[in-house]
Amino acid sequence: MAITQNTYTGNGSLTEYSFTFPYLEESDVKVSLDGVDQATSEYFFANATTISFNTAPANGVAIRIYRVTATDSAQATFFAGSGIRAQDLNDNNLQILYATQETVNRRLDSTGGSLTGNLDMNGNKVVDLGAPTAATDAATRGYIDGLVLSATIPDGDRGDITVSASGATWTIDDGVITSDKVAGGVITSAKIANDTIVNADVNSSAGIVATKLSFTQSGTGATARTIDSKLKDVVSVKDFGATGDGTTDDAAAIQAAIDANPGKAILIPSGTYLINTTISVDVSGADAACIRLVGDGSTQTIINNQTGGAAFDIDSGTGAVFAYDAAFENLQITSVGSQAGTIGIQLDGCRFARIKNVRITDMALHGIYGYSTVGDFTDTAQILIEQSEITGCGGYGIYAQSDTTAIQYNWNLNQVRVGNCTLGGVLWESMVNARIENCGIFYNDGFGLKITQPAGGNSSKLITIANTEFDTNDGVQIDLDVAEGVKLDQVYLVANTGLSQTFTKGIVVGASSFNVTTNQMQPRLDATLTGINVLEVEAGATDVVARDTNYNGYLVANGNMYVDNTVSLQLYIDDRSNRHRAYTGTYTVTVGNLSDATVSATTQTGHYSVAGNTVTAGFRNLNNIDLTGFPGGSIITFTLPKTCILADVGFIGNAIVTSDSGSADPPYPVTTNGSNKGYMQRAGTAAFLTEANLTSGTSDVTFFTLTYIWE
Repeated sequence: MAITQNTYTGNGSLTEYSFTFPYLEESDVKVSLDGVDQATSEYFFANATTISFNTAPANGVAIRIYRVTATDSAQATFFAGSGIRAQDLNDNNLQILYATQETVNRRLDSTGGSLTGNLDMNGNKVVDLGAPTAATDAATRGYIDGLVLSATIPDGDRGDITVSASGATWTIDDGVITSDKVAGGVITSAKIANDTIVNADVNSSAGIVATKLSFTQSGTGATARTIDSKLKDVVSVKDFGATGDGTTDDAAAIQAAIDANPGKAILIPSGTYLINTTISVDVSGADAACIRLVGDGSTQTIINNQTGGAAFDIDSGTGAVFAYDAAFENLQITSVGSQAGTIGIQLDGCRFARIKNVRITDMALHGIYGYSTVGDFTDTAQILIEQSEITGCGGYGIYAQSDTTAIQYNWNLNQVRVGNCTLGGVLWESMVNARIENCGIFYNDGFGLKITQPAGGNSSKLITIANTEFDTNDGVQIDLDVAEGVKLDQVYLVANTGLSQTFTKGIVVGASSFNVTTNQMQPRLDATLTGINVLEVEAGATDVVARDTNYNGYLVANGNMYVDNTVSLQLYIDDRSNRHRAYTGTYTVTVGNLSDATVSATTQTGHYSVAGNTVTAGFRNLNNIDLTGFPGGSIITFTLPKTCILADVGFIGNAIVTSDSGSADPPYPVTTNGSNKGYMQRAGTAAFLTEANLTSGTSDVTFFTLTYIWE
């Protein structure tokens, strides 16, 4: 039998398949996949005997390449008187041959045979069938009717039903009965035996309520409870309709979750939650548990405050009632566009509130705002802020405000960063027994930290600031305006250049402050910065101690390390740990009268050395200083390389100066505590030292030296 087709099975990767039969035209070659003829656009001839598919047939697909020779017209037509070519005769003969071969291969013999495809009777009948003997034999209507009437269907698979036990048991095959084939209410629970429906039998969309499902925790002693009970252990704002899509107002959903679960931890999953109204908790009437919000992380759970006020407002309502245990964890509160009036978290009447791993950014007013009123007295207390960051606020990063005689009590900041806030970093009013530790306060306008009191209010007291860096806050790094009992331990004062903020004063102890101690304070000032006062004590302040200061980041050119503006010299320097330092240098000496109204036209280079905290300074060739215009009796002043600090005395050491004409004794230079000037009184009117005096031997010394304690 001639070959008129080739068949293959696809493997999902092979695209080219060859065929072995001849043909007259490419259009006579047909291709089918799983019995479906393919358009010629799905393949092309790689060569004369190879078909190449555009896409490899899938694994298991039946591929058939076969020939159907066109017989609508002869390959060649001859006309009277025309020449007859052998090729034309052969083509006509091949056309007849190929068509005959294809017919023979596709025919069914009257004695039997097999189809390679389905037989479509096109609505016609197959008549005169014999009785079936095999399971796959066709059967006549009469044969089927006879089986049904006699109820003698033989055992075996009968389509959707399997018959067994000599026809006594009929089993409906799996998957045959679907929900659309069952009338409502026909199958009741009473008709379903226990344990007959298992997990694999339940459709994924089945509506089984959680109260019908059981859960048992692993471990000895665990008891079973419903899935409904188990899931209610955790409350999510999404249980109340919050979307976290950044565009839907989720305020009502979050508020509903809080109201329905007072004091319970509420999860805010990852997402951006827009709120257009403040989320509030008001516990007026009785002490109450409060809001506890937990996110998935400060970069994952984001609250976009567009309220024009506080994103979250916790208010006790009265002086006799407090909101306990408010908590915010693992989330971010921002205000896209810094909407006017926005505040991150507002606390009034809260105790034991905790803010942990929270980022608050771009509030138009304050990041965290705590308020204490007269009636509440210790209204907002035991506030713990840790591992959090407040930046870019238009007001203060953290503002604890007190009204008249109220106080704020026991605020603690640990590992907190506060930066780039417009009015200032941290402002505390009437703060008592508080601590800032391991924090960074940086690049704020106004100040880094200010501790004060409201008009007529209480002084802040008992405050510790430890292991904290204040970096280039504008103006004053730490302003102890009205404070008592303040300890600054290992405070790092940094001044950088190239910023809009300018650090001019490190620590300022205000006129109403007292009992302030710095321990191991360290400035780190850019070498190009000048005019800085690192520690300044205002007139009226008392009992200020600077102990064991580290000067490694400070240069004399930066400005004054210490400025004591008190009349009674209230700044005490105790630098026992720094007395090992030793170095030398030069400085420029200027000479003037007491008021500096008259200044010498010439200057002199002086030399100094430092041993521990003792400075020895002097200059030679006093005769080179032009004292014209300085009459007898004038108080002459001269510069010192470092500010003199020594309570009660202010000057120790020796000085030797050649006497000027008209005086029996040489003037004795002195200096005073807190000053960078030396003083001596001129007795006569002649030059202190002339070239003639030097050459004639009437002068014995041409320099003087001061030794004094500094810083």
